[in-house]
Amino acid sequence: MKNPNIVFPNLREIEIYFIQKGFEKEDAKSFFTEFEKKNWQNSKGKPLLNWRAKANERMWQKQRNNSYLRSKANLFFK
Repeated sequence: MKNPNIVFPNLREIEIYFIQKGFEKEDAKSFFTEFEKKNWQNSKGKPLLNWRAKANERMWQKQRNNSYLRSKANLFFK
């Protein structure tokens, strides 16, 4: 159940954030879809208060598995 006091991002906001960090819209859509299905809750069932931190974690994981993105990491997280 969503808390009415917490405002969750829409897909466009997430797309903008991912593009600014050098990722694709598809990555943003995947992130949005996953957390929309989870009702914007973390793995413990609590509301996801900082979606940007979770998005950065997702980007970092993707960089670990992709050497091209890893070489650009300094640009993404400044």
